[in-house]
Amino acid sequence: MLAGYRKHNLYNFALDMLHKLGFAAQQQGDPVRAARLRGAVEALQAQTTGFNPEQYIVHQRNLVALRGQLDPARLEACWAAGRALDWDQAIAEGLAVTGTLDESGRQRNRHSGT
Repeated sequence: MLAGYRKHNLYNFALDMLHKLGFAAQQQGDPVRAARLRGAVEALQAQTTGFNPEQYIVHQRNLVALRGQLDPARLEACWAAGRALDWDQAIAEGLAVTGTLDESGRQRNRHSGT
């Protein structure tokens, strides 16, 4: 569903999912990917109706946690890399968190794990 966002004009849905996948990456111990996704969310939300107040608070709280996981220069570099992603690139980054894409961006076979 996430990958079909454009066909159905579900940009706010995709943004919310990217936000949640950034949190999942952070919880999985991947602060680099989490920072890239957070940067992408921040940049892409300007193309939607933006964050609602609750999402903004959660976004800020997660940013504080990321600051505790990455040194400032690394966080800034990852955040900037995320801000440079377009919608499709950000979604591919998010799907990598779910394990549905391999590192090269190819769809994994869900039954064999490859």
